[in-house]
Amino acid sequence: MQLEQTSAHLDARLQASGLGRLGSAGFLGIWLIFWAMGEVLVLWFVGVGAWSLLTGNPPRPDRTPLSAGVALPVGLFLLFWLALWTVGGLAAAHEFLRLLFGRDLILAESGALLVVHSYGLFRTRHQVTREHLHRFYQLPSKTALMIETRQGGMEVTRLGTADERGELAQLLNSLFGLRAEPGTEGTLPAGWCEGLSPEHSSVLMPDPKRRRRAAIAVWLVFGLFSSVTLYVIPAAVTQPTLWAIGLMLSVVAATTGWGGLGLTLGRNEWKLDRSRLVLQRRFGTNCRPVF
Repeated sequence: MQLEQTSAHLDARLQASGLGRLGSAGFLGIWLIFWAMGEVLVLWFVGVGAWSLLTGNPPRPDRTPLSAGVALPVGLFLLFWLALWTVGGLAAAHEFLRLLFGRDLILAESGALLVVHSYGLFRTRHQVTREHLHRFYQLPSKTALMIETRQGGMEVTRLGTADERGELAQLLNSLFGLRAEPGTEGTLPAGWCEGLSPEHSSVLMPDPKRRRRAAIAVWLVFGLFSSVTLYVIPAAVTQPTLWAIGLMLSVVAATTGWGGLGLTLGRNEWKLDRSRLVLQRRFGTNCRPVF
């Protein structure tokens, strides 16, 4: 760990080190090779199937043209599998880069903390102001240095040794005037925040940023199933065997669309009155108490 410290400034730099990480990185590297082969293979299957279905040509000269009744369910399953496979591969690639090229910068000055995680060419930044900091601490397993904030815990770094992370926690607590022990005052759980309702009352509500990201994902799924449904329903007029698939796709599209509306316009929130808590359900401009 490289450390520069003054009475009002701290600059700590940690990087991935140790031979032990190379074994994990080697395993992930081999797994990522097979992951990339699977990704390319499924994309090729989906692309050939979509081209054959749209043009009416067989996928290969010695094959018959694809039937929509068979190709659409298989294609939807492959797309769903591909989405999960891609997310898993990206997470593995992130950990692979962290093990080999991970570098963390912890900069404390001017009443704020800046944490920069670098993984080769990729970089993420997190900034927390002094009023949101409660303490710095190590996990019981001593595998990571954490911050306790009003919104919950946040990882600072997993790099360096346990002794280096422990020393860094002490320095940061001292610099910001924080206690290393857990605070006695309550903190909001992760995923919740405090704000004002349209009626100008104080409420606890789910984190709007998280709900916005979830809503975007659900609307993308809705768009996929809706576009396939709009293709299948007209085709079912001439191919009655497609009505069952069209009905199933319509139900899935309607369900995801309703879920997207709920994430975009609706939420549960706790209204903080002087002598009671009220759980209320908000949808657009309408709000009704639940209990």
